[in-house]
Amino acid sequence: DTPVANPNHVEILTQGVKIWNKWRSDNRKVTANLRGIDLSGYLLDGGDFREADLSDAILCGADLNRANLSDAKISKAELSGARLILANLSGADLTNSNLTGADLFRADLSWADLSKAT
Repeated sequence: DTPVANPNHVEILTQGVKIWNKWRSDNRKVTANLRGIDLSGYLLDGGDFREADLSDAILCGADLNRANLSDAKISKAELSGARLILANLSGADLTNSNLTGADLFRADLSWADLSKAT
């Protein structure tokens, strides 16, 4: 089962965080599907990724400072070198994710599942 992101969601995100956050605000009941997406090095500072599916995503070196990733599914994701300063990861599923070298300074990891994360 190959993870496939919703192309409409990807298109909205590539327009920038401001447009993404507006779409998220207007579509609260939609689960954002960004499975397997490569966002290496993207500037996603302050992005709203609550309850989003980022399974198998590649987020190496991405700027996710102050991003809201609460209850997001981020299992098997590649987060090496990602910047997650002050990010909200409460309740996030980070099982089997690679967090090597990620900056988690003052990130909220309460209730996050870090099983088998490295």
